[in-house]
Amino acid sequence: MGLFNKNHSVGKTIASLRKSKGWTQVELAEKLNVSDKAVSKWEKDDSSPSVEFFPALADLFGVSIDYLMTGKAIEPKIVPMSRIELCTKKDDVALFKSLAESVLVRKDDNEKTILDYMLQYDCKKVIEAFFEKYPAKKIFQHNCSSAGYPCWYTEKVMELLIRNSMIDQLESVGALEINYNRYNRDNVPETSLRKYRDLVLQSTVSNELKERFYRQLDEKEIAECFRTLLTANDKKQTEVLWSYVKALDEESIDKKEAQKKSDWRRNYPIMFSPAPCKEFDGSMHQYFAVTFPIDLIEEFLNHGFFDIAKQANAFNAIIGAPVLNEEKFTYAKAKERGSMTKKELAVLKLTVNGVIDVAELLKAKDLSYIKETLQNNPIHIIETLNKYLKESNWRGLFEFFVDNRMNEATVIQQNIPAIKAQLLAYWNSSAADKCVNKDYLYTYYNGYLSSLLAWSYGRRIFAPTTLDEIITKLQECRTLILKEHCWKLDKEKIVSELTKEFFESELFKGNTEIVIVKLCVKLEAILRSEYHSDEDLSDLMQRLCSQFETFDDEANNYDPYTPRILNKLRIQRNNIVHSEKSKVGEELTPDEIQFCIDYICNMQ
Repeated sequence: MGLFNKNHSVGKTIASLRKSKGWTQVELAEKLNVSDKAVSKWEKDDSSPSVEFFPALADLFGVSIDYLMTGKAIEPKIVPMSRIELCTKKDDVALFKSLAESVLVRKDDNEKTILDYMLQYDCKKVIEAFFEKYPAKKIFQHNCSSAGYPCWYTEKVMELLIRNSMIDQLESVGALEINYNRYNRDNVPETSLRKYRDLVLQSTVSNELKERFYRQLDEKEIAECFRTLLTANDKKQTEVLWSYVKALDEESIDKKEAQKKSDWRRNYPIMFSPAPCKEFDGSMHQYFAVTFPIDLIEEFLNHGFFDIAKQANAFNAIIGAPVLNEEKFTYAKAKERGSMTKKELAVLKLTVNGVIDVAELLKAKDLSYIKETLQNNPIHIIETLNKYLKESNWRGLFEFFVDNRMNEATVIQQNIPAIKAQLLAYWNSSAADKCVNKDYLYTYYNGYLSSLLAWSYGRRIFAPTTLDEIITKLQECRTLILKEHCWKLDKEKIVSELTKEFFESELFKGNTEIVIVKLCVKLEAILRSEYHSDEDLSDLMQRLCSQFETFDDEANNYDPYTPRILNKLRIQRNNIVHSEKSKVGEELTPDEIQFCIDYICNMQ
């Protein structure tokens, strides 16, 4: 027992520590993988734990091994406190003033400077004394110079100023414009610029001071600020920033209107009505209006800022920037209120300006859902307008006619033949090309699949004479879209399953017939998707082989070998599939089969 204190009871120490944890003897025994009788003997001092149990006991109870053996607790290590830490911790201005200037930049034994401690402790008096003795302007003027303050020093100075809302000091370095002020910008690293911006957004400085900061931001930086605030879910500061940006946009729009009126007064003094308007002050934001990215407006919606999103969209519309479609707003509100079924929400999410987005719809995995959604929703705005006409939805028609500068008088008069004539004219104009599904509207032209909206010699390839012709053709498009999608899925499935490795493995096993049949299956799937046709393999291969029949030296496409081998492959496939019929043609050699494998697998 030489290691143990004779006056110390190890058993009583274990019992005391066990009880403090609220464990029974059985629970402690299970943790140490011993019997509860052994624990009982330890605590009665009938026996002592073996030496190998002490590390486990010390770890379980969170004490040292020495404490278990001797009962003597380890005295805490005394870490000397530096003078710079002491003056900040006690907020002792007298002690701070007694420090030498060189100490202020130097790090102490804890690798910290006085700035670190000022950020750590709430020492307002020392902070005020510090900036009284060393003004922020002086620090930033000497930033990055060999005899001045290092970059990390100025970063922490800026953080101190913002955290403590020291407006006078901030104004001396540009009222938070240090990161955008052209005089100082070259002296501040990019990492600091972003850090300052984030500090301002998260700080408690006055809104007035924040507005001064926002005034120096460009469109991209304003968007980044909004995203930072939305990510942090800071609704209050989001609204503060929005109030400034909104005022800026409204001011800019007012100035533009004032400029227009001024021009009219100068050029057409008699025609212009002298209505009062704001004067043009010629400030830096004379022609500036913030444009909001579409994805940022969506973020506003996703975070519940419906009014901000709507106003941002309205500003974009006024200045001619891209806008978010109305269905996104309806979807966001319906989702929040729970006023629609999941199926209705899914369709609404896919709708863009009254038309289902086919590209997004085809990303769904459920083919029956795709088919049903295609059949029950418009794929071109003409279908939506035709539906309005059938349902006598004059308001919907009127809004469309006004937005597209069409003759809204026909809608007001409810002149159906005139409305149909205008819709037909709209289809035959270039405006119809703006449809979101432009790349999915097909028609067959001269035996080949072409865009339904394509032009030829200054007119539409499909130039209908009635509105019903358009509706019928769009219905045919649905069938083609579904076919195209099925061909694409079929190709992807077959290409992924019938790989080059598969064919070569089967060829090595001697399964030549399987290789020949499967090669034709893969070739047919690829060509059907490529040529947008449900013709049989013979017709598809005829199209493929025709490209090798040109003698144009420049194109260098003449190749009699490939068509001959591919046709031998097709003929031999027919011999295998129709075994009851007499066989025709020569059989493929192993080299020719390998050529077909290489060629068809490279087509994907």
